[in-house]
Amino acid sequence: MARTKSPNRRTAIVLTSLMAAMTFGAGLLLALEPSPVAPSPSARLVSMENVNDSRQVLFGTTAQPAPWAGIVIHDSGSLEGSLTSIHKVHEKLGIGGLGYHFVVGNGKGAADGQIEMGFRWQHQMAGAHSSGEHADWFNRSAISICLVGDTDRQAPSEKQTRELLWLVRELQARFNIPSDRIYIQTGSGKGANLFPVTTFRQQLAGIH
Repeated sequence: MARTKSPNRRTAIVLTSLMAAMTFGAGLLLALEPSPVAPSPSARLVSMENVNDSRQVLFGTTAQPAPWAGIVIHDSGSLEGSLTSIHKVHEKLGIGGLGYHFVVGNGKGAADGQIEMGFRWQHQMAGAHSSGEHADWFNRSAISICLVGDTDRQAPSEKQTRELLWLVRELQARFNIPSDRIYIQTGSGKGANLFPVTTFRQQLAGIH
């Protein structure tokens, strides 16, 4: 039976040098690789003008639906903005990117009434939008919607309110969320809140 020849000393040195170079190169690539960042926004237009497509986008998430038990509505506190701009602000605040599940534009930064879905909704993650005594429940159990605007100074636009109404109704129906679990937390609480709370709740209840 023929014997396998052992590699000579020169071959062994070459192989060793090659392996060392590969190991060094891999280590260098890992060192140069940027550190992980917050997930980028997953902006998708959802419009009530095309209901069937809108529902497909709205509920076509990449994860199993979470057991949502409420809906909380905020405003951004700024007269203009979009999902992308709020995402950047929240990244700087250190909360891992956009804290809301949805953002509804007012025509200043995003189209009037445009509903944008954040990565927390697509991946069915808890929000990072509430603080205070019951913050944990709101963040973990409530779907958060942010209206671009400052209701201390300006009421939501008609189209913005109409799209919000559509979105809330769809989420209510899918997750069986009762009307008393729709929380409106717009405004700073320091002045007049121009969000049409009474009219909005009447519309949700089908009262015109």
